[in-house]
Amino acid sequence: MSNTQYIGNSGQVFMTYEEAENYAKKEAEECPDTISSYQIVPSWEHPIDGNRQFTVDFVYQS
Repeated sequence: MSNTQYIGNSGQVFMTYEEAENYAKKEAEECPDTISSYQIVPSWEHPIDGNRQFTVDFVYQS
């Protein structure tokens, strides 16, 4: 059986790094067989006030 890894985005956007991290940790804990790691990615920065949004990339394994 081969162990294939691929990166997939969660498709969800969070207003803070902490929200994104909490979501990622929860998902990784619930699916340890399929999610091997995750990365919090700054996805967007508002051009006027500089507020950032974050998304999560998961590394899946099958």
